[in-house]
Amino acid sequence: KKLYEDVTTIDGNGLITAIIRVLAEVSETFDLREFPRDSHVVTLALWPMLSNESELLFTPLKSLTGQAETFSVSGWDVGEGEARILSQRREHLGGGQFSRFEYQFRMRRQLGFFFYRAFVPLVLIIFMAWTVFLLPSPEIRSKISIGVTSILTLIAYQFALANVLPRISYLTRADHFIFGSWILVSLALGNAIFTSCMVHQEKLELASKVNAAGRWAYAVAFLLILGFAFVL
Repeated sequence: KKLYEDVTTIDGNGLITAIIRVLAEVSETFDLREFPRDSHVVTLALWPMLSNESELLFTPLKSLTGQAETFSVSGWDVGEGEARILSQRREHLGGGQFSRFEYQFRMRRQLGFFFYRAFVPLVLIIFMAWTVFLLPSPEIRSKISIGVTSILTLIAYQFALANVLPRISYLTRADHFIFGSWILVSLALGNAIFTSCMVHQEKLELASKVNAAGRWAYAVAFLLILGFAFVL
């Protein structure tokens, strides 16, 4: 919708300038597979519906084209924009070559919100489950209690993440890390159950070896999941 009345000026050289200020709601489709390390190029396009290049050509005025110094989008770092003029063919409405004005700028997601609201609590849950491997094998009740508590905490936290993660049909980097967290916490509970069985069968030496090996395997698996989710 228009904010102000149209203004038309003519300078001493005969240059006619028409100023039309409008408020528009725009949308852009993003590929969020890299979430939360994603960045996107936003394109604002303007071209005539009826007048082709023989009647109308766009030319960007550098002094009047750009972004306001206070332009910002919550949760995003917005880069400098660039204006360009294209010539593109359209088949409908009589067809022909049409002049097309485009203004592009890049947006990069700020990681702070996701890091503190999602990543840090997940890491704490993972390390809470890791303590299963630090306890002596005979501590059966403590091991199983920590393993079950970690699973329940992760289930509850996943409901809390529903408002943070994008609702899309494909997997993002954040989804890979969450699934990896499920695997790690489940392995911790599995270790607690396995060592419990070994202790009841009086195989303390085997239980201790599995516990010691799992302690390092768990840490290595965490680093691999972290690298796969956010680095590779």
